[in-house]
Amino acid sequence: MKRTLALLTAISILIGSTAGLVGSGNSGDMSITAASSSSTSVATDGNGTSYRVDITQVNQSATLTNESVSMTNRTENSVSFEGFIQSPTPCHTLTQDVSKNQSLLEIDIDLEDSGEVCTQQVVMKEYEGRAEMDDLSEVVVKHRGETMAVFETEESSTENNEEDETQGSFRKLMSWLSSLF
Repeated sequence: MKRTLALLTAISILIGSTAGLVGSGNSGDMSITAASSSSTSVATDGNGTSYRVDITQVNQSATLTNESVSMTNRTENSVSFEGFIQSPTPCHTLTQDVSKNQSLLEIDIDLEDSGEVCTQQVVMKEYEGRAEMDDLSEVVVKHRGETMAVFETEESSTENNEEDETQGSFRKLMSWLSSLF
């Protein structure tokens, strides 16, 4: 009887510790993973100016809690960035709504229910994005209508560049620390 009770306890602990955990993330942290999703917006306005915005989900994590966006690269006509957006379940997919106003692109990232039966667990969806357009001067990244970051294509000052590097380093440190637990 004691052996059976001990065996049942061990099995329930093992099952409980892995509940909601499927796979392993790219950066060594434990996470819920799903098929990578990607969306692209390509449009041309009435003046013949075209733009392209790509957003790709790269990972999901149940250990991170703060939404953020940071720039990873910029050129004269493009801005690359990465971010985390909170999702009510792992089965939600990323969506984007892009609007253009002269040399400004606004990208509003949101989530859409996939309609799948899914575990009810809040996760952070990690994504990478890139915005390209001739004469691009500024990119505004929003999460569900709330401005998260504003990036200029040309370096306006050394202070802004140092701040972007600090944010990226802090995010990597937090990701590494979360992988320890």
